[in-house]
Amino acid sequence: MSENKSQKKRIWFITILILLVLLLISLFVSERRGKIVYREYLSEDILTVDGEKLQLGDLAMYIAYEELKVEDEAAAYDYYDTNKYWNLHTSGRFVKEVAKTHVIEMAVHDEIFYRQAMAEKLTLDEKEEEQLRSRQEDFWTDMTEEQQERLGVDKAEIDRQLEKAALAQKYQNQIAAENNSDFDGYSAGAEPYEQILKEHKYKLNEKLWDRVNFGNIILNH
Repeated sequence: MSENKSQKKRIWFITILILLVLLLISLFVSERRGKIVYREYLSEDILTVDGEKLQLGDLAMYIAYEELKVEDEAAAYDYYDTNKYWNLHTSGRFVKEVAKTHVIEMAVHDEIFYRQAMAEKLTLDEKEEEQLRSRQEDFWTDMTEEQQERLGVDKAEIDRQLEKAALAQKYQNQIAAENNSDFDGYSAGAEPYEQILKEHKYKLNEKLWDRVNFGNIILNH
């Protein structure tokens, strides 16, 4: 009798274990299905900053930059398994989530400052143009051909986005000097910049952004 009970318990245990495994597989498949292939959604609206709409493709430079930066940090943390770093949980959030948020913060910051630079008719001087050309070349060559293909935009588009960022940076330098502050004081997340941000409106297409599989756009984890 006791042997039958023991056998029934084992059967129940195995059944529950199988059900749990199937549930986990189902959740994993469901999550993967919900993600999008980034390069197929480049023309979809993702951000609106002060009434100006940005498409997902307009964030390509920021996405590639942030993925490569985090991957470098991950390789320093564990060269043989970079996933460990991407999935670290610090201060209540995963590294992947923090980096993904940073992409939006940088994009909003640069869009606001770029518009200000245009309003004040700022242009890059010869030295700044030279620095920009160097960044444009380095940025593109830092990616493999496979990564460039996965990103889905060409070098001309990346060059355009880097030029916008350079003009935003020039305005950031200017406003920092005007307020006797340092450059970083007006970077995304810094208090002086956050005060400026309150004067602007931006809206994120969260439904679409949630489906962007950050960390697996130009990378493959």
